[in-house]
Amino acid sequence: MSIAKLEEQMSVDIKSLAALGSYESYFKNEINELAKATTLSDELVMCRCRIHLVIKTMNEIQGKIEEQTEVDVVANLFKSYLNAEQALDKIVLRVESIVKTMSSIETDSLVRLKTQINIDQLTKTGKAILINTQKSAVQLQLLRHQEAQIRKEQGGTSKVDDYIDSLTSGKDTVIK
Repeated sequence: MSIAKLEEQMSVDIKSLAALGSYESYFKNEINELAKATTLSDELVMCRCRIHLVIKTMNEIQGKIEEQTEVDVVANLFKSYLNAEQALDKIVLRVESIVKTMSSIETDSLVRLKTQINIDQLTKTGKAILINTQKSAVQLQLLRHQEAQIRKEQGGTSKVDDYIDSLTSGKDTVIK
């Protein structure tokens, strides 16, 4: 692997460490700002770029293996090829992890939204039940008032009327 690629990989690792916060004091402010501004989507794009770079490097190594005749050089190239394959596997795993995390974040967001909607609906239902209960209580008071008014109009509710009502189970009528 070339020195430029190693430096690029190290700078990526520094950014990810700086994003953790606990390493923030070890890096320059500009790196900290870059790390804080980097999103999962940015990291996903970066990992996908790294996949293509590793595949390109693997193709270059494979081409050099075919050109070489010295056993030691070919062995070193195979070792480099194996290292590139391992790096590719790690990057692919990181891409899968990022995609899963992004999916989880979206799922969590949708669950929170659904929960909030359910809470709002339950609140509205509870308020409607409370209003209907209050309305029923007022209607009951109105009916009792109307009943009392009708009794008064029919001759009142004296103790004698109450006594007669209790004896006749309320079947007697007042004649005017």
